[in-house]
Amino acid sequence: MNVAHELARSCFEMYNRSSTGLAPEIVSFNPSSSGIAPPFEPHHDARHSLLRPETVESLFILWRVTHRPIYREWGWRIFQAIEMNARVSTGGYSSLRDAYVG
Repeated sequence: MNVAHELARSCFEMYNRSSTGLAPEIVSFNPSSSGIAPPFEPHHDARHSLLRPETVESLFILWRVTHRPIYREWGWRIFQAIEMNARVSTGGYSSLRDAYVG
């Protein structure tokens, strides 16, 4: 479960670190980076966000298995970011050209 938590935390941080609260399509990991946060940065050619559901789905499953409230909190923050930055006024949702511009 520790590995699952750390993987979920890394995925959440991909969302959390952008100005829109949405994850870029591709990140590059830098294992030589030091610090507490996962060592990654958005890939220079893939800062767009396609609103992929895998992270939120994983957070839901982890919450159901562990009942740890952090997973619901992370999922709620991602949902709010989608509502704020990807919702289209005429209905539905759209991808973003750059998850770091918002």
